[in-house]
Amino acid sequence: QAAVIVREDQPGDQRLTAYTVSTNTTDTSDLHAHAAAHLPAYMTPSHFITLDELPLTPNGKLDRNALPTPHYGPQNENGRTPRTPHEQTLCTLFAEVLGVDTVTIDDDFFHLGGHSLLATKLVSRIRTSLGAELPIRQLFETPTVAGISAVLGKDTAPSRRTVTAVDADGAYQIVREPADARPDLQVIETGPEEVEERLRDAARRGFDLSADSGELPFRVTLFEVGDGEHVLLLLLHHIVSDAWSRAPLARDLTAAYAARVHGSTAPE
Repeated sequence: QAAVIVREDQPGDQRLTAYTVSTNTTDTSDLHAHAAAHLPAYMTPSHFITLDELPLTPNGKLDRNALPTPHYGPQNENGRTPRTPHEQTLCTLFAEVLGVDTVTIDDDFFHLGGHSLLATKLVSRIRTSLGAELPIRQLFETPTVAGISAVLGKDTAPSRRTVTAVDADGAYQIVREPADARPDLQVIETGPEEVEERLRDAARRGFDLSADSGELPFRVTLFEVGDGEHVLLLLLHHIVSDAWSRAPLARDLTAAYAARVHGSTAPE
């Protein structure tokens, strides 16, 4: 006996969950692998839970409310902690996308409840947070932080350092060295009456990402409005930012600012 239902344990996050009745000690990872081999990704359950029997209502129908909630968290008791800052970032992205507290580098993305839509979201978050391209197929082949880290290697921020050049064969990309990819902070003195117009003017100016321009896809301007009053404008080209990445950027910037205000150490 088996039943597959759509669970929404977190608002807006719907996941297929399979419940099976078996007297055998079948490893649920084997069930997941078998289903993944015969079903498209969007039809493969995120969780497989083995029960002694399926709960039924007095009318003999499946009692969905009595089905146990899947465990959303680390599945590997022997999972290793991150060994590098790169792996720490990937663990954080895994946890945020999956909606769990922590992830080890050996936890399987799909065994933690990941599915094709969340895989697409994770790939996008990796692109914007680390500047690295990860094909979705690669995530299915190496669904752990350790596996992805090995595939991506150590260069984790090329897109933030990417500009475009053109030769006789057409356009191509150039990835700047990290030392050449730190944005300049432009400071502009202005008044309260002028600051909004200054912000609009600065936001209207587009990016020139050609190799000759020397411009990065990230621009920082600080407007001095008065004593103790400043406005910071961050402009990011779409190749380095999307809706998912802006929230972590704002959070990290706020944390760094608060640390400096209170005299604590903050990352450069």
